[in-house]
Order: sequence, then structure tokens, then C-alpha cells
Amino acid sequence: MGEIKPDATPGADDGKRRTGGGTTPRFTRGEIVERRRALRRKQIFEGASRVFAEKGFHAATVREVAKASGIAKGTVYEYVRNKQDMLILVIEEGLAMMKEAITLAVEKERDPVRKLEILIRTQMEFLDRYREESRVVHREIKAPGMGENERAKLERLKADYLNMVGGILSEGVRERGFRRLDPYLHAALLGHLCVFWADYGDSPGETATLKEVSDAIVRVYLEGVLAGRPGARAGGREKSARGGGSPAGKETRREKSERR
Repeated sequence: MGEIKPDATPGADDGKRRTGGGTTPRFTRGEIVERRRALRRKQIFEGASRVFAEKGFHAATVREVAKASGIAKGTVYEYVRNKQDMLILVIEEGLAMMKEAITLAVEKERDPVRKLEILIRTQMEFLDRYREESRVVHREIKAPGMGENERAKLERLKADYLNMVGGILSEGVRERGFRRLDPYLHAALLGHLCVFWADYGDSPGETATLKEVSDAIVRVYLEGVLAGRPGARAGGREKSARGGGSPAGKETRREKSERR
């Protein structure tokens, strides 16, 4: 998603559609207000993300965020009361953008295994794009100074993510031979696996690329949630430890004996 231009403020023409000799109404006043609100939130998201990544959350000021967002400081306060609110806005907008990207990527895919792989790779690409911002957010949401209301908002945002991933896992259990599992626990585990990328590379020897780390997460996670046979493969192919193979979801006596 490209950066929002500060001068892209919705104006009177936003509510009109040009036709041959003039314009005809297209949006209601309420829709125009909502479009303006969505644009402002995205501007604040981009500005705050950039400032937080450069200076850290605690050193950043609302004035700096307003300047980076291309809007007046007073306008920023129409959307957030303080920096804690701003942090929540960054998380809300970021998760909404990531969810939209994932939804678009998987909407035509019917296989839950492929859906999970696409979800993982899309999430990793998003985290890579906003890597420094992800570091800040991940650190601050664990800080003890966050208020009760902000914690409650975070829990709702977390639940929304878990519902999205847990829905795909539940679908896989019903239709694709996934092992029986707690979908929300496993959704949370996947989230933590992907967030690992935000801090990866800080230590000597951590030199794997985004693709290599994504491939590892896909392989480990998908083979874990598949039906639990020895040597299970993502994509629905299951092989025995000796390279033979039995149909997905079934296990021969020999395989059972080898497993024991």
C-alpha cells in the first residue's frame, strides 16, 4: 500500500460523479465524512509508523507525528487523545491493512492448506514492510504502562485476528484432514511465529532471508497441523518415513508399527 499524500484531502468533488454535462450525487454526506475519517486515520498511521520507527515510541511527539502525517496537530487530536491512543490506532490500521491483504489473497482459494500457506506468506511480507514499526508495537504492547481501556481494545483486535486464522484451521479440521486441535491456540502460535521476523537478524549468525524464514514457518507449521502422520507434507501429500505412502488421513499397519 502506497503512502497517503498529505494533500489528498477529500473535497467537494468526492461526493460527485462526473457525467457528460456535469455531476450527479454519488456519496451521501455520511459516506463523505466516513471517507475523510478513513483517510485521516491512514495518514496518522503512516506518519506515526514512520516516527515511531525512527525515534521510538517514547521519544516521539504528537507534533512530529502530525508533521509526518501532513496534517495539523489539532486535527490529530480529533482522532486520538494521547500517544497510547495513537499506538492503538497504528495497531488497528495495521491489522486492518494486513487482514485486507490476506482476504484478497485467499478469497479464490478453496484448499485450507493453501489458504494457510498464503496467509503466512502474506503476513510475513506485511511484517517485513513495516518491520521497524512492528518492533516498536511488539515491545510497547507488553509494557506495563498501558491503560485498561487500551488493553481491552488490544484484546478485541487480537480476537479478530484469532477468529480469522482459527476459521481457516477449523475448516481444515472439517474438510482437509487436519489433526484435531484448538484453532485459537494454534492461531495464536502462528501469530507468534510470524512476529519472530520483527526481531530476527539482531544476533550474529541470523542471516536467513525473508523467503527462507517464511519457507521454514510454512513447512514447520503446516506439517504440524496436518493429520499428524510421520513425514506429513504440506499440500496434502503424506509419505511414510521410508518414502512409501498411504492415502491422506489413513495409516497402514506397517506405518503404525514404525511409529510405535
